[in-house]
Amino acid sequence: MIHLVMVIALVMPDTARCTWEGRLPERGAHQPAVSRPSQMTRLTRVFRTGSKNDRLYAVRSMGAIGDLSAMPVLIEAAADTNKHVSLEAVWALGRMQDSRVAPILLNALRSPDSQVQQAAACGLGRAGNTRSLRALSELLSSTNVFVASAARWSIEQIKSNPGG
Repeated sequence: MIHLVMVIALVMPDTARCTWEGRLPERGAHQPAVSRPSQMTRLTRVFRTGSKNDRLYAVRSMGAIGDLSAMPVLIEAAADTNKHVSLEAVWALGRMQDSRVAPILLNALRSPDSQVQQAAACGLGRAGNTRSLRALSELLSSTNVFVASAARWSIEQIKSNPGG
């Protein structure tokens, strides 16, 4: 299994690692069945009171909807002690391409979890904030090939389209 992952890592282009997430559609790609405010209210309630799995799916759903009103809850979820909840929140925040999430994503680059680091690096690349170049450059020497690759992709994105 490890050999297969390494082969995939070596042959998958850098751009694919940050664009092929297999998680969420682009922000606003679909219209929810109920109005967004009521849906966000329900999802926020589930996040605050639900089980570990309920909280994970609430964060994943908020990210899929892509409504900026979910940002405060997603920021809170990014610091969650459950690594899966935190990872989904960081992916979702990165997909929002909003400059207000840059400090959260920069903080997530210091996570001990390499998947969270990768998600944060990809999000910073999407946002195109030149102030994140130094932090991303530090990840280029990561021993985790996915983290280093995400950092490389993000740096290329930022340099080719500074400011977003």
